[in-house]
Amino acid sequence: MYRRLALLALALLAPLVVIAGAAPRPARAAVVRDFVLGTSAQGRPIQVVQVGDGPRKLVVVGDTHGGPEANTYQLTLGLSEHFRANPEQVPPGVRLYFIPTINPDGLAIGWRFDAAGVDLNRNMNTTSTAAPRTTGAPRCRAPMAWWPTLAAPSPTRSWRRG
Repeated sequence: MYRRLALLALALLAPLVVIAGAAPRPARAAVVRDFVLGTSAQGRPIQVVQVGDGPRKLVVVGDTHGGPEANTYQLTLGLSEHFRANPEQVPPGVRLYFIPTINPDGLAIGWRFDAAGVDLNRNMNTTSTAAPRTTGAPRCRAPMAWWPTLAAPSPTRSWRRG
């Protein structure tokens, strides 16, 4: 099943080869890195897997709503495991970030909210001209502080709630 999902992801990433530059590069060691973006209200880590080191950055977030989105959490875990085992399948100009869940408490509890009863998706406000900003939940602050660092500021860049 994960092989099919990986092939689907590769099909979606294929156009990026053209965007990122398909020119052959000398062989280099594949970059695979794990890091913790922050912690939840109950102290669970918000983990990130980075595969590749190209200038084109893509972030895959599997789960925001905890229990109801456990399937997308599993999907993102499967994709990150596949690309961790096969980093050469990531085009040279691409850097993938997999965040299986930004709500590990809701996932563990099995409900939409975090452990403090906050709906993280509703708590991440955005504007049409700036990066996402949070109005309160500390669990939202780590991802919101990190995401703008992925790209240089641009007056044409638009962040939208999706």
